[in-house]
Amino acid sequence: MNRSSGYMPLLFFWLAGAAAGALVFFAACQSDEASLLADSQIMVNAVRTGQASGFLLFRYIFQRRFLTALALWLASMTQFGAPALNSAVFCWGMTNSCAVSAMTYLYGILGYPTAVAAGFPQNLIYLPVWVVFYFFCRSRDSRGIVRQSPYFLAVCVALLAGSFLEAYLNPWILEWTGQIFNIF
Repeated sequence: MNRSSGYMPLLFFWLAGAAAGALVFFAACQSDEASLLADSQIMVNAVRTGQASGFLLFRYIFQRRFLTALALWLASMTQFGAPALNSAVFCWGMTNSCAVSAMTYLYGILGYPTAVAAGFPQNLIYLPVWVVFYFFCRSRDSRGIVRQSPYFLAVCVALLAGSFLEAYLNPWILEWTGQIFNIF
């Protein structure tokens, strides 16, 4: 197996999640459009009024990311590591697709740059974290917890940085993008 085909499961599960997310969003729009749009507007209004950033948001984001990372790290030392990682990547693709679908549904073609702005810059940190977990799952052994502990600490620092960017910098970028494209 060559190196580039080793990442194919990650890409496959992310794309499958993205397709499922678009279908879920489409089905939700057909059944209960008003509540879905109301949920999307809550975030838009929070960004508009400056209430979408701060320590509480940072703590919430880091807690969610850390618990997912801890579960994946512990699962990577068992036979359930690969299925757990594939499920997490599928869910990540699904949430990304739902966000892009919601933004394009609300704002048309201008929703694409807004959706990209919603994932920037924290996804520049989160993407390498997924690759690290991929290697955790491929190299499981009985001494995994001792050998992988320094790497997991580095992942935690990266998640801390990504959560900080997501809580403090991303709302500013999202607001700036909304002003440029006259969305918010």
